Amino acid sequence: ADIGAEHQSINFMKDKEDQYWASLEERFGVMLKRMHGAAQTLREFQKHQVKASKLIQQTVESIQQLGPFGVHETGTLKAACQAQEILAKTTCQYLTEMNERVFAESNRQATNILKTLQKKTESMEAQGSRTLKDLKSERVSLNESWVGYTHADRERSNQELANQKVKTDPYLACRKYEKQMNKMKGVEQQFQKDMVAVYQDLKQEDGRRIELMKGVMLDNLLAQKAVFEHAVKFTDNAIASVKAVDREQDVILYAKESGLIIENKEQDASKSTAMLAFDVSPPQRDQQSTRRLFQLEVDKDGRLQRQGKFFKSNWKDVHCVVSRSGLLHYFDEAESSSPSFTINLTGCLVRAANNI
Repeated sequence: ADIGAEHQSINFMKDKEDQYWASLEERFGVMLKRMHGAAQTLREFQKHQVKASKLIQQTVESIQQLGPFGVHETGTLKAACQAQEILAKTTCQYLTEMNERVFAESNRQATNILKTLQKKTESMEAQGSRTLKDLKSERVSLNESWVGYTHADRERSNQELANQKVKTDPYLACRKYEKQMNKMKGVEQQFQKDMVAVYQDLKQEDGRRIELMKGVMLDNLLAQKAVFEHAVKFTDNAIASVKAVDREQDVILYAKESGLIIENKEQDASKSTAMLAFDVSPPQRDQQSTRRLFQLEVDKDGRLQRQGKFFKSNWKDVHCVVSRSGLLHYFDEAESSSPSFTINLTGCLVRAANNI
């Protein structure tokens, strides 16, 4: 009866142990899953960082392609155009610095921690799998020794019922089972020790990964915040410059710089006025000098009559001028600027005709 009770107790504990070790094996799988998931998250994070870095670079290139505008403007509109150009240039500068100092560094750190994490995961998996394999092997041996003991115990019971000599002594099988159980305890203790070490490695490496991602994401957000704050500041400046655009002031300034409006300076500087260049009277010409020059070029001038072209009896009064050059010019009108015809009198003798 005592042996039967012990059998039941051992079988019951055996089932509990099976459940216990199955749960520990499952938890080992959970730790490995965590490490693999951590590595996958790092790879995804690294990929995200690379894409973000490329997008920033593309943004910088796109802004740079816009180029300046309003280079020919003056005054307040020119200032507004320059404010937007400053906004674009400084934005590119901030984005480039963020890309180089934050994203490049975070990529380097993520790459290093990922390599370390992968190596540690492989080591943990190898160590845990090896210990788990030893544990399973010893548990199989322990179960086999227990089965050997129960088989020997049944044979002894059958032999006793048949009044036969006991040929198989369960004591030896029980001794073997006890020895195997002691060996099993050592393997179990090693498994537990290895799992604790695996957990400590998991805690350390996963903690480093989390801390890295925290630091990188914080750096990214702070850098983006700095860019946004800069953008807001310079955008406000640009908005103020645009609001300050004064069309009257700009047009007048352009007219003054280009000479369309000139200062009409008087003796009293406080009374100087601006005038449109087209309203300024031209300089007075010396008409007397021109008239004297005109008279010097004339040798003789007056009115003559010349015969008509088609009717000889038709005589017409014309204005004639003999210039100093010896040319006789006939003008149909005294105010005409071009002669009707000209006769070169050089070398000719001219006299008045009495009978025509």
